[in-house]
Amino acid sequence: MDGRPFYDGGLYNNVPLDVMMQEFDPDIILVSAIQSGTVDFESDDLLSQLEALIVRDQLEMNEAKNVWVIQPDLPVGTFDFEGMSHAIQVGFDDSGKYLKNSGLDSIGSSELFNGWNEIRRRFREDLPPFSIDSCRVSGLEPSQTAYAERFLVGGLDDGRTQALKRNLFLLDSDDHIGRITPQTHWDSLTGMFDLQLDVQTERELFFEVGGSLPSNTSGFGFASLSYNRFSRIPLKIEGALARGPFYNSTHADLRFDFHQRLPFAIDLFFSNNQFNFRRSSSTFFEDIQPIFLTSRERETGVVISTPAGSNGVLKGKFTDLWTQDQSYGDWLFDPIDTADVEDFRGRVGELQWMFEDRDDVQFPTSGGFANIRIQRFHGESSAVIADAQNLGSRDSLQRSHEFFRFRAIGESRFGFWNRRLVLGLRGELCLSDERLRSTYRASLAQAVGFQPMLGSKVLFLDSFRAYNFIALGTSLDVSLSPNLMLKLEAHGFQALEGIYDAEKGPGFRSQTPARWMSGLHLVSKLPIGPISVGLEYYEKERTPWIFEVHWGYRLFRGSSRR
Repeated sequence: MDGRPFYDGGLYNNVPLDVMMQEFDPDIILVSAIQSGTVDFESDDLLSQLEALIVRDQLEMNEAKNVWVIQPDLPVGTFDFEGMSHAIQVGFDDSGKYLKNSGLDSIGSSELFNGWNEIRRRFREDLPPFSIDSCRVSGLEPSQTAYAERFLVGGLDDGRTQALKRNLFLLDSDDHIGRITPQTHWDSLTGMFDLQLDVQTERELFFEVGGSLPSNTSGFGFASLSYNRFSRIPLKIEGALARGPFYNSTHADLRFDFHQRLPFAIDLFFSNNQFNFRRSSSTFFEDIQPIFLTSRERETGVVISTPAGSNGVLKGKFTDLWTQDQSYGDWLFDPIDTADVEDFRGRVGELQWMFEDRDDVQFPTSGGFANIRIQRFHGESSAVIADAQNLGSRDSLQRSHEFFRFRAIGESRFGFWNRRLVLGLRGELCLSDERLRSTYRASLAQAVGFQPMLGSKVLFLDSFRAYNFIALGTSLDVSLSPNLMLKLEAHGFQALEGIYDAEKGPGFRSQTPARWMSGLHLVSKLPIGPISVGLEYYEKERTPWIFEVHWGYRLFRGSSRR
């Protein structure tokens, strides 16, 4: 960087005893020795030879005075990030045992702590109050600098350091900002600090790949390409594709960011999704279980969003929506038969608030999630279906629709025993005044599906779809090792108005029994993506038991209908 080599401190000087002695001259040095052994310069491995050239000769611990070495027995490796909390606890426990056995437990005496606290108190009293007088941004072009400074001006105007700190974190989270290096300098004339920010932009082109690889036919591949143009009004252009036997998607998005006192973003988007539901997903062979429902969605619209707190966002969405559902009235259909087809064309207005601070979107173990959506649909449906009275003929139906939909989802997690046990709670509510469609299958396709578990996201569950329902669930995550977790979950679903298949078409049933689903998954989170082995049960479904091995992320692009 700037013509000089930089090395990671953990590689160059893993145990900096010399720095500690020279800069601080402490009475006692406690070393937690978790570093690897000495690098073999005579190794035939080229990478080992390069490492030997870089690694600095360390001061031998037995040559240093007043050095006490603790060697905790850590069952984790360098890249076992999921085992961080467990490693911290092991190090803490082993350090306590070592201090006690070595006669150093007096370090933790209240007398010494009180003395250290008094020294700290006197030191802090002599410090000036931390107040920011000015803030300068460097490293950016003039238009980019103006954009970055708009993040920070609110905190300076208010004269509050905490407000400036919050805005600084907001700037650091911006898609167009790569890295921020802050430095403060004391100004004796003003009695305040000047803040200097060295800002580097994020790269302009991003390419991402991913997908889902299961033991059945629901897998898909994903790729996206995005371009960031950082100017006075930054913009981002993104295109994404997903392809597979179950899920296909095409998406294009153009976003503009505006950062005034009230920051907001405008997204113009186009999205096209298709889902192919089979009679069963428990087999890998497509010809054995043909497609009984093809659900298509296409929408074009605009989204206006603004931050709502540190982890929240408020969105207004306006879309032109087209949906089409091709299905068969008889479960034991012949694929050469003509399917029933129902289309909907209309417009949707939506207001949404979302809160998100989970540590993972598929198998989270901490944090919570909340989403409240209020939607208004207006449009017309047209259907071509089989005539039940005259076999072989088709009926054409048209109908106008205008309805509201309210949906709320919330989940939270609570850790116990150093987060080796994590209890999760989940709730969901859906209320709507929409009418039934022309057929039973089309009515279910339009209804909201309850899909809290991994397998439920690719299943068409008749008993867990409704226009109005309430659902509650719980989960228990058991940490078996730093990278291995056992997840148990159970969910109950109560339709306030169940949808049933009558002789003359679909109908509502007010007295509908509650249904439940449960699952057990063994999950390993690896750098290449999560791998899970799961068994799930769905009450009163045609295929109640589902066994699946899955690698990757099963994430589908959202739409106004789902």
